[in-house]
Amino acid sequence: MIDEVIEYTSCLVPVVNDILDVSETNGVMCTWSGAIIDENIISLTWIFDWSKLKDQGVESLFGQLSIHSENIPKGSQQIDIDFRNSIETIETVIEVATSCDPLINVSFDFSVIPVTNSAAKEACEEMFAPSEETDGILIVEGMKLHVNKEFLSYQSEFFRALFSSNYKEGQMAEIPIKDVNFSDFKLLLSIVYPINEFPNDKTAEKLLELADRFIIPSVTHKVNYHLMNHSKFENSKLLCLADEYQLKDLLEKSIHQMNTLEKAKELEKCSEYSELSIATKAKLFDRMLKLI
Repeated sequence: MIDEVIEYTSCLVPVVNDILDVSETNGVMCTWSGAIIDENIISLTWIFDWSKLKDQGVESLFGQLSIHSENIPKGSQQIDIDFRNSIETIETVIEVATSCDPLINVSFDFSVIPVTNSAAKEACEEMFAPSEETDGILIVEGMKLHVNKEFLSYQSEFFRALFSSNYKEGQMAEIPIKDVNFSDFKLLLSIVYPINEFPNDKTAEKLLELADRFIIPSVTHKVNYHLMNHSKFENSKLLCLADEYQLKDLLEKSIHQMNTLEKAKELEKCSEYSELSIATKAKLFDRMLKLI
């Protein structure tokens, strides 16, 4: 099953242009660095190295990192953690409130759960097995997934209609879901189910496609968050995904990244450029005009 939670809390330290803290907690090494960009803007970076856990069969780490400071709006800021690579970096730029004290004191803590391949598989199989909480069966490529109709109906307009008495499928004991791969569909549901899988670069595009087809906005939101904060995709790829699936914030960020005429010209040469909508091309053109 899933291992114990790994937690760490740093001391409150003033932000300087240097390493602020180095720690190792149960196989997770963390190097925290800071930089002062302006009198009210700071940059914080965390480098996580969990190679030891990776060597022991841990597939991923997921959880949350929290930043705390009296200078931060609401006193804290949270960042979701979804690590698949043995070395991962989290970077954030924060606008802080100015005060009489020239020092900006910040602390952080993180809480992650290491998951092995077998743990993830076991949790997934258990989630879709028959139980007192399941009242519907979906058939995908001949395989059965036992689900809770009310839960899926809450998550998706597609399933709300599918389970409705107005459709013949709503009266069926076993409902077939056609034209979808079993593993892909199970992954889609695992994003919204309590086992709470997280999107990554390998699954993001497929999840956006399925979330669009089955109308599950919560999945789209989680993928969008990953693409905005953790993805290693090229900006042109992010731009195309944002355009195709109408991810407004990601689209604006990707267009803003086109900060030189050279980058804009390179994009025009990409095959993805021809697939962009007229509206997005117009925004790119406007962006290029501002660079002239």
